[in-house]
Amino acid sequence: SVTHRAIQIAGLQMLWDASAWPRQAMTAAHWNRLVDAIGDSTHPGFSLPGSIDVRRRGDTVCLVWNSRNT
Repeated sequence: SVTHRAIQIAGLQMLWDASAWPRQAMTAAHWNRLVDAIGDSTHPGFSLPGSIDVRRRGDTVCLVWNSRNT
């Protein structure tokens, strides 16, 4: 549901802020893609603004700051 997705995005934004990653370049499309990646075990890895790589390790989705992209 839309409410469920909004709660997921809010939680991800809290984790993002706790990691001190910049959110300025993150759009609604980026947040939605991240939620989709978490819910879909076949979703491939990708990169987000701020040099954050999204990687899947089995059932776990990892968000990793890629210092090579800064």
